Amino acid sequence: MKISKWLYVFCFLSLILTHCPFSYSSEFGPVDRQIKPNLLLGNTQATPCPTNVPYIPKLISQGILRWYNSDSERDEVEIEFDLSNVSAVYATLEKLKETPYSLGLVEQTFSQNDLQELIPFASTLFRLNLIETMLDNDLLSNLTLFPHIQQLDISDNRFDDEGLEHISSLSQLLSLRMVYNKITCKGIKHLGSLKKLRFLDLGCTYLKNEGIEILSSVCNQLTTLDVRACNFDDTALRFFHNMPNLQYLNVSSNIGLTTTGIQNFLSEKRNDLVVKFDP
Repeated sequence: MKISKWLYVFCFLSLILTHCPFSYSSEFGPVDRQIKPNLLLGNTQATPCPTNVPYIPKLISQGILRWYNSDSERDEVEIEFDLSNVSAVYATLEKLKETPYSLGLVEQTFSQNDLQELIPFASTLFRLNLIETMLDNDLLSNLTLFPHIQQLDISDNRFDDEGLEHISSLSQLLSLRMVYNKITCKGIKHLGSLKKLRFLDLGCTYLKNEGIEILSSVCNQLTTLDVRACNFDDTALRFFHNMPNLQYLNVSSNIGLTTTGIQNFLSEKRNDLVVKFDP
């Protein structure tokens, strides 16, 4: 009887784990491993859906919106629509009114007109994900239409140093990812105007030693910096000492770094600075 009882419990738990959605949080919001809804709405208290936005309960009932616990201090909506139905994006934003939202267009192709159509909703757009969207310098210039963006991911695209001049006007940026782009020391200077920036990922770019030197000068307020595979050597490590607020630094995959250089840097760094490097 005892064996049958425990077998029943095991089967019951297995059934629950199999059919319940599994989700986890990431920097750009929660990720559902089973179902990827079109809309994600977050609240710090996971309270019932708000009554001040009548359209939200309907979206929940249709299964395209759900609640999650957010680290944010405010409600937020994440929208990941297919741009083949771009009118649905604008219609939904209109109904959500003043709710802060995040827009994800990963691996989609869009035009300047598509971005310009979002201008009426620019004041509440605080997070934008444009990974692998064939973003070039011309398209990047349209981001100036969204001055309130706080988090931006433009990794794996086609812009270069010239395009970074357009980023310089996004003065509210707190987090910026630009992995796998043609960025050199010439473009880094444009980041100097981003005084609120705290998180910067420039992995797999072409900074070299000169780029690290400029970066440590114009962005010394950073708390998190990822410069993996940026082709610099031991000489550049001393520039990180000029960044007093840095708490996490990733210098892995830079073949110019030597064991001796890393050890010397680690012996001189602040105790509160965490460094990731190749062993």
